[in-house]
Amino acid sequence: RDRNRTPILLRAIGRVVKKGDHVLDLGCGTGILSLASLRAGASRVTACDVDSIIHRTAREAKRLGMADKIVFFEALSSEISLPKKVDVILSETVGSFGLNENILPFVADARRRFLKKGGKIIPCRIAVFVAPVQLPPPSPPLPQNNIVLSISNPTRNLESTEALSFAPRKRDRFPALPDGSR
Repeated sequence: RDRNRTPILLRAIGRVVKKGDHVLDLGCGTGILSLASLRAGASRVTACDVDSIIHRTAREAKRLGMADKIVFFEALSSEISLPKKVDVILSETVGSFGLNENILPFVADARRRFLKKGGKIIPCRIAVFVAPVQLPPPSPPLPQNNIVLSISNPTRNLESTEALSFAPRKRDRFPALPDGSR
């Protein structure tokens, strides 16, 4: 259990998921968020994960009497099809750095193929903070075209920050630099 993200996502599910909603849980893992969606009122959850843990998750849903409300796929979301669009897409596949579990292409694909007009995505934004640094050249030199990043505390202030949005953008707006340039 992720002690930083899980409580935040559970609160978001409680606010977003409404009675009768159909929820798609991308990378459902142990199913905590799928089951929370049902408890929040979802009438149906489609859960997918490439890991075989999904079989344990299915057994747990059956033990809790919720197996008739969850459909499980042991596959990538890009490999499945759904008969109807969903009200909510849920994905906790953000990794420690926010983008390192390939969340962007999977959520973008799921949004395009599965989300109803006016549907919601949890999380709707991810904040990633980076700072430019200059280091002496590594020894031995790194291969060309590699980027090396070091993150000291990526989960600090996750609840109160928003920087990366999965919502379609009308236009990019970049903040002005101290000298006024963009």
